[in-house]
Amino acid sequence: MIKSPKGKGNPRETYCSSHLNDTINSPVPSIEKGRASPRPKKRIREKDLKASRNLCQLSVGEEAIIVSIEGGHGFRNRILSMGLHPGDRVKVVRASPFRGPLLIEHLDQGFCLALGRGMAAKVLVETPEERAGE
Repeated sequence: MIKSPKGKGNPRETYCSSHLNDTINSPVPSIEKGRASPRPKKRIREKDLKASRNLCQLSVGEEAIIVSIEGGHGFRNRILSMGLHPGDRVKVVRASPFRGPLLIEHLDQGFCLALGRGMAAKVLVETPEERAGE
């Protein structure tokens, strides 16, 4: 640990800054030798490519079928715990103005829930007309 000059300053800050300099300057052997594994790419299924719409893009009164849910594990678990699953039929009942939440009706189970636009943008859907056209 390096002491600060004349006992001034926080010794913890001095230690942290010198420790950071050591870690920044030290080479990472796995990257230098080319052994670092690249970040795994997200698998995109063919049916996800066909469903280019999300819940935000549906108009009021339009029905759709959930194709997939994008996002991390936490987000997916949250949406699934709300009762929205791939294959379920949903309908947009109301869209609040100024980018407010959407009121979604679950047609299979008969309940309604409000979903923010950020969350709704990660739920990919297709309309029954699009599905019939396949």
